[in-house]
Amino acid sequence: MDSKKNNNDADLGSVFAWFKSQTHFQSRLIQAIRKAIDEVIDGPRTGRFTYSQLEKTEKTYLGTKVEILLRAEFALDKGEVMDYRVDGIEVDCKYTGNKWAWNIPKEAMGHICLLVRADDEAGTASAGLVRISEEILNPGRNQDKKGTLSKVGRDTILWLVADGQMQINQLHLWSEQVISQIWAKGSGQQRLNELFRLKQGELIDRQTIATVAQAKDDPMKRVRANGGARTYLSKEGIIILGHQNNHPEICKQLELPVPNKGQVIAVRIVRDKSGALSLANSRWRIADSSDPIETAPESY
Repeated sequence: MDSKKNNNDADLGSVFAWFKSQTHFQSRLIQAIRKAIDEVIDGPRTGRFTYSQLEKTEKTYLGTKVEILLRAEFALDKGEVMDYRVDGIEVDCKYTGNKWAWNIPKEAMGHICLLVRADDEAGTASAGLVRISEEILNPGRNQDKKGTLSKVGRDTILWLVADGQMQINQLHLWSEQVISQIWAKGSGQQRLNELFRLKQGELIDRQTIATVAQAKDDPMKRVRANGGARTYLSKEGIIILGHQNNHPEICKQLELPVPNKGQVIAVRIVRDKSGALSLANSRWRIADSSDPIETAPESY
């Protein structure tokens, strides 16, 4: 506990201890926040990939989504007056994507708040606890009569997780030129094919595939053979490897990163008698930019 006042707050200490006692608390918390952000951004339907692309109303709703997913993740009971009951104690949940900008309603006065924040573009997430009182709020209120934490209030937060690392959406990390080239293509399949042409040798996540292809159901079918990217790109010498079958071994032979479940990696190959990869009764290696294009096996 960070202050004498907090040390004297038995319920606050109990809530803090309860959260800290949860198995893999930090990773589960951050994954739930990431999932909430991704679900509201809804890349497979909207083609968006960052918090900044959300409408104001969606940013407001994101707080509700975080509250719901955290309740489910930690099997929390609904409170009678606040969002949760944690170890029998009423706790409200407040979320912001803007550093210190939690909006505290008057109903939370005297209660404990779980304050959650995330920076989608920096890849950080935090959660802390504070008991709300007039002494820790700024004097002003918004039109809904909600207040914000003062400097004193910020200093009283008991951090459960302080700027923990959160996965950043890959599309946000790529250059505007790459994004423009991908989105210049007319269909989801064409965009996905272009992605694999441009981002060879890099692990590509399922969420990225779903957003680029705008695939609402099984996005990975857009990658597979029999009509997916593997079929189209084999003609250009590009193979796409995942985590199943012989693909991890192929990655090792080509000295590529090995995908985990939900990831794939693309690379262009050419025949070479001294190549490290044995595939379809030929030896292959990773192609250089100067190598001519030759068709790769469609099945591997």
